Amino acid sequence: MELTYQGQLTPWLQLQPDAQFVFDPGGGILDPNNSIHVLRDEIVAGVRTNVTF
Repeated sequence: MELTYQGQLTPWLQLQPDAQFVFDPGGGILDPNNSIHVLRDEIVAGVRTNVTF
């Protein structure tokens, strides 16, 4: 699932935060840091900026 929004902060600056929820990202593979557990669901977040000159 993904959630994003783009906001115009000034006439020359846009900001776009983004959040993603990834279900079962490894498809059941083992966690490389702990070989007893499988990889869990993950949340990924980011921000994109657009500047116009």
